Amino acid sequence: MATTSGALSQRAVSALSTEIYDSGQEWPPGTPVAANRFVKVRFSFDSAPVVLVVDGGKPLLDLIRDIASGLADEAHEIAWGEPFPPCPGHHHPMIISESNGEIGWACPRDPGDILRTIAVRGEVVAE
Repeated sequence: MATTSGALSQRAVSALSTEIYDSGQEWPPGTPVAANRFVKVRFSFDSAPVVLVVDGGKPLLDLIRDIASGLADEAHEIAWGEPFPPCPGHHHPMIISESNGEIGWACPRDPGDILRTIAVRGEVVAE
């Protein structure tokens, strides 16, 4: 997985691994996500480990939204309440928003204006 350091803030975020499970069994990388599966994603946020487990039976955009939102929540806790990702010019974090098949980070005051793209039509945008 790609590493993003400082793209959204001065914080270092690294995606370490993704695993897909079904009925307690590990599936090989690249297996399509299907119902009755869950996805485990490991991140590092400022060297602190973050493990997210999300429902793998959801549509891809929902899965991406859950992972990004979960990372933001965990980062907020690790950073002692510091907004993550910080909203440019404001003192609150950005939110996950979707517009025309694009999902990304947006200001809660204008959720239709995506400031940082995460994925377009299910394809993750790498930085």
